[in-house]
Amino acid sequence: MNTAKRKTLSQIAFICVAGFILTIASLYLYNIIKWGKLPDRGFYFRSATGVKVVGIVTELGRRSGLEVGDSILNVNGKTFSTFNELRAIISHEIGEKNVYLLERDGRQFEATVINVPIGIQRAIVISGLPYLAGLFY
Repeated sequence: MNTAKRKTLSQIAFICVAGFILTIASLYLYNIIKWGKLPDRGFYFRSATGVKVVGIVTELGRRSGLEVGDSILNVNGKTFSTFNELRAIISHEIGEKNVYLLERDGRQFEATVINVPIGIQRAIVISGLPYLAGLFY
């Protein structure tokens, strides 16, 4: 194969790979923007704590009285055992509220969290570093 043909094939391969990478990067950026519109329910789980223990508390959750380690007994008056069951009973729309029955230090109490959007800034804070690392890689 001559040098000119090899150079042309190399350029075509580079353009294809670069196009693929830009497409994936664009889709991921689109998802980050979309995540900013999702509701902040006040907390997140951690895989180590399981689906019934608060693993991370957002500012919204802190203002509602949630703390890391709180046990979630029920949501909106309904019990659950799995993440799918929780997803079915939790309110997902912006402006809707979720009432959590929690237990902390043997004491039960309720915390009400009204869903607000996470916001693009927070979505970037959460997902921006992996996004940038992927771009640089």
